[in-house]
Amino acid sequence: MRLISKNNRISTTKYNIVTFLPKNLFEQFRRLANAFFLFLLILLYIPQISSLQPISTLLSLIFVLAVTAIKDAVDDIARYRSDRQINNRRVKVLVDRELVDKYWKDIQVGDIVQIENNAFTPVIRIADVILISTSEPNGLCLIETADLDGETNLKPREALEVTVGIQNDLEKLSNFNAKIECELPNDNLRRFEGNLTWNEQIYPLKNDNLLLRGTRLRNTQWAFGIVCYAGRDTKLMQNSGKPKFKRTKIDHWLNKIIIGASFLDIEFIRFLQSKWIDWDIRMYYEPSNIQAQARTASLNEELGQIQYIFSDKTGTLTQNVMTFKKCSIRGKLYGDVGIENSYVRQDSHFVWNDRNLIDAIEGNKDDDINHFFILLALCHTVMTEEMDGKITYQAQSPDENALVTAARAFGFEFMSRTQSSITGRFRNQVQTFDLLNILDFNNYRKRMSVIIQKQGKIILYCKGADSVIKQRLASSESDIMAVTDDHLHKVATEGLRTLCLAWKELSEGEYRKWAKQLKLATTSMQRREEQIDQLYEGIEKNMKLLGMTAIEDKLQDGVPECIEKLTSAQIKIWMLTGDKIETAENVGFSCRLLTNEMMIHKIDVDTEDEVANALERFRADIEKMNLPQSYSLLITGSALLHALSDGLKLTFLELSTQCKTVICCRVTPLQKAQVVELIKKNQQVITLAIGDGANDVSMIQKAHIGVGISGQEGRQAVLASDYSIGQFRYLERLLLVHGRWSYIRISKFLRYFFYKNFAFTFCQFWFAFYCGFSAQTIFDPFFVTTYNIFFTTCPVLVLGVLDQDISANHSISRPHLYTAGQKDQYFNRKVFIECATHGLITSCIIFFFSYLCLCFTTLPSGAPVTDVQSFGFMVATILVIVVNTENAIEMWYWSGIYIFILFGTITLHFIFHFIMYSTVLRLNLKINYAYVGVAQICLGNLTFWLTLILICAILILPAIAREFFRIRFMPNETDRARLIQKFCLRGKKNAVTPMDRELRQRTASVRSTTSGYAFSQEKGFGSMITSGTLRTKSTEKTPSSQHQT
Repeated sequence: MRLISKNNRISTTKYNIVTFLPKNLFEQFRRLANAFFLFLLILLYIPQISSLQPISTLLSLIFVLAVTAIKDAVDDIARYRSDRQINNRRVKVLVDRELVDKYWKDIQVGDIVQIENNAFTPVIRIADVILISTSEPNGLCLIETADLDGETNLKPREALEVTVGIQNDLEKLSNFNAKIECELPNDNLRRFEGNLTWNEQIYPLKNDNLLLRGTRLRNTQWAFGIVCYAGRDTKLMQNSGKPKFKRTKIDHWLNKIIIGASFLDIEFIRFLQSKWIDWDIRMYYEPSNIQAQARTASLNEELGQIQYIFSDKTGTLTQNVMTFKKCSIRGKLYGDVGIENSYVRQDSHFVWNDRNLIDAIEGNKDDDINHFFILLALCHTVMTEEMDGKITYQAQSPDENALVTAARAFGFEFMSRTQSSITGRFRNQVQTFDLLNILDFNNYRKRMSVIIQKQGKIILYCKGADSVIKQRLASSESDIMAVTDDHLHKVATEGLRTLCLAWKELSEGEYRKWAKQLKLATTSMQRREEQIDQLYEGIEKNMKLLGMTAIEDKLQDGVPECIEKLTSAQIKIWMLTGDKIETAENVGFSCRLLTNEMMIHKIDVDTEDEVANALERFRADIEKMNLPQSYSLLITGSALLHALSDGLKLTFLELSTQCKTVICCRVTPLQKAQVVELIKKNQQVITLAIGDGANDVSMIQKAHIGVGISGQEGRQAVLASDYSIGQFRYLERLLLVHGRWSYIRISKFLRYFFYKNFAFTFCQFWFAFYCGFSAQTIFDPFFVTTYNIFFTTCPVLVLGVLDQDISANHSISRPHLYTAGQKDQYFNRKVFIECATHGLITSCIIFFFSYLCLCFTTLPSGAPVTDVQSFGFMVATILVIVVNTENAIEMWYWSGIYIFILFGTITLHFIFHFIMYSTVLRLNLKINYAYVGVAQICLGNLTFWLTLILICAILILPAIAREFFRIRFMPNETDRARLIQKFCLRGKKNAVTPMDRELRQRTASVRSTTSGYAFSQEKGFGSMITSGTLRTKSTEKTPSSQHQT
């Protein structure tokens, strides 16, 4: 075996103790603003260049760097603690013929480890392991790969036949001297190639012999294996990207265009904005005690500019809980009841609302109902495991688990199976049926059947998609099928997954003849599979319809409504999932990503040429219809592999971005990240990725914004995310409220910041013409230092933290307002030029009007008021009042706090200068200050006040008139929304009655009834059951993580 990793230690941190300071400083000084302040600070320490004191700039820079460094350190420490917790877990390793507990971090390639199902967790988080033996005599085990690809379907893994007999014999395991050759570490979760050389024999290794890190052990007490990949070389870690530093579009824009922006103020505003997210009680998920959390404070405004959302399915959109909701038995629909006859039958895992079915079962007068539930209890490949006297179900798919659980709740309990029998408890009586055959499910058949025998009667039970069951019914069933068709359509419009059930009784002679033919077919050397399929077709005909089942792939609360609001905000939502295409399509309809009005194009091919041809056909369809936004695309991982290749990715990009939604199925974590990167790099849009498991980490790190959901698959997604929430539905409030407000606030802050600083700077620029461009300033040096600290900062900080154009509820009810952030309407180059021009005009009027007024002004003593100090104080005073008043005009949400701070800031200017310019300082502190007495003289001069009023009127009144004219005659969408909120107006065009809303919601989820059949597994376990490979077992202790159904 080629040794790659020295140990199994993993690290997802950005820094360590040695690299933190240099790496963090390097990253911070990549911001040109920080680099500019550092350069400015150096210049300020050169007296020949600057007459200003450097202390304020030094303290500001240190503060910004320290706050950012502390924030980054806190985030990284959380990752370190998570890594340490994982690395320091223990596992049993074979050392000197004994099983010794070792830390996970100390595991090395070549170690033989024992994986126990009753350990801390049945998740194999140790390493990638080649299976040697299991607790099963045949070396088989079942695994769940939800952490890797989002699938909860059970998958079989098996040891090589030559190693199965080793079992848990420590002596044999210690003497197992084999040589293993395997391919180099890679990210392909579905392929593994290697060779095992033992006793001078070479045995091929494949993916079925490999247990990947992140899989969950099921239906097996223990397993032994050899570590083949450890640490960063495991396929899970190969699919995980490295943490990256993220910057917003505004940050990049400022770095390119502007140097010297007040990043201290911006970071402070962002920090408080992130606290609003942390403190928002509307995003608190009480069942799990999870509060929304902003894990970074530097990306808030981009939450208001999202154009693409990439979402996982399992655990993100869905709860991964299948629920038996309705059924139709011989033309009678159950479960569709009103409040007047509602009834709840509930155990620990099942709720039913229909007393009629309960009464029919208890009456025991309807054989069709008995056959219906006996079919659900027997026609499946579910395995049972008895633990502490309780039976738990482990199904190949959650659909089957839901059906068997429902049958048990109604009194038809599946108990156990052998390769030739099935045992159940029906109406409190234990019955055993001879299991003659299992006609297994596959994607072509879309159905499965069992043939059982009891008391001489041979019965075939069949369940499958309605389209295939219809074709195999007896002609006498047409009337019942028509009624059932109506029921199928009804439940399909509600987004439920459907199956049809049928049965027939076989005569002894008919079955024996068929069984003899089947035996010959299974041993045939020519067209074996075709012969078997033909025999299956021959026996599964002329059946009697029992009815249909309707299963809800239970979405998280509020998901359809959330998606509807987000799509109304012109946000495109793509689903990236590891599940099958049929499962993903079902969920797409349920959550309203897909609607009946859409034309759905599927690409499910395996070769590059087939993918290229499918894309060209898709292009032709779009051009023919000329309605690209009415299309949706479903593509599988095997097709996506070629679609993302250099030759096809631009074609795939062009077509997929024209669709209303795209669903990528059977994709790996790395493919999720590649899809996000394709859109991110080529479309120049802001992207968001949301998920809840380790398989979502790569795309979360790749997107501009990563959102983690604290779910059942661990906290890996949360630790890698920028924001974490408890449920998908909170994304609506995170974007439409907090994101939109944050973008507007930051944009208005920047507009005002540049305006006030351009006005300030140009006043100095005009003065330079009068002082020969020397180092002399028009303003008092103390005023220069405190202008952006005391006299103009507090009001704009309140604007950046508290301002809101409309309330949170109105923001959610009017998602179309969100598009302003997507289009950069509130801050762009044009807005920046307008701010600069506004500042230039303001400075001209303040400087030159003040200059003209003072030129002809004298004191009562006859002395002229033409000194630089008086002129500078007048310009500074008018500047402070004007820019703060402009800020007030920009403010939409006037609160008591804002009014107090606004007037307090202006008052502070007068108090500060009155004290600073008073004779008290000169007499008590013996300071010879040139500005002493200036404030008293100017404030006592009528010309000063008249000039102040005149200039303020010239600058402020046109701004007020402009806003009034714009709102009155040219209102934008925000203005209209504010008027509606203020006056509680409701236009007739926007009025939606409850009936209209219900109709819209129903039509939004209408779909074809043939698309929702409830099978989400691969080819069934039938052959393994009938061969005795899979069997019922008992354990003495229940694993703490086992879920009883």
